[in-house]
Amino acid sequence: MKRLIICTVLALAACSPEKPATKEAATPAAAVAVAQPAGPAVLVKPRNEEADHHRDTNVARVLGLKTGDAKFFSVVGGDPAINGEYLYLAIAPDTPMDDFKVYMIGDFNSWELESESEGSAVVKVSRSTIDDKGEIKTAEERYIVAVPAWSASETTVTPAK
Repeated sequence: MKRLIICTVLALAACSPEKPATKEAATPAAAVAVAQPAGPAVLVKPRNEEADHHRDTNVARVLGLKTGDAKFFSVVGGDPAINGEYLYLAIAPDTPMDDFKVYMIGDFNSWELESESEGSAVVKVSRSTIDDKGEIKTAEERYIVAVPAWSASETTVTPAK
């Protein structure tokens, strides 16, 4: 009987919801450097839903933004050693009759949201390339992603330093 009570208490403790760690608590505000453009912005059009819809079945991660009705999500595919995670920005529609607008940000090894502000977000990514000798080179990069209104026809992705 004593074992049953102990097992029950442990099971309930394991199932109880934990408070999610917030980004602010994990990283002091002063530790995050403000992103500055490091090159020209690239215009990104929404993806063609009918041609790209098959990738949505492999969603790996979804991260909602605090400002606006937008979220980043990634799907996995291809070679995970060479940029197998496709990062997208999804913008919620203004009306329930419309679909999300989805912009492909890039193809990376991994990504994380570094910071966000009204109308933009900074993502830190890991990207690999293969050099002339066939060796894999991996670099950490940062991008400023403009978070447009749903009515916009494009957004920008700007390298950051």
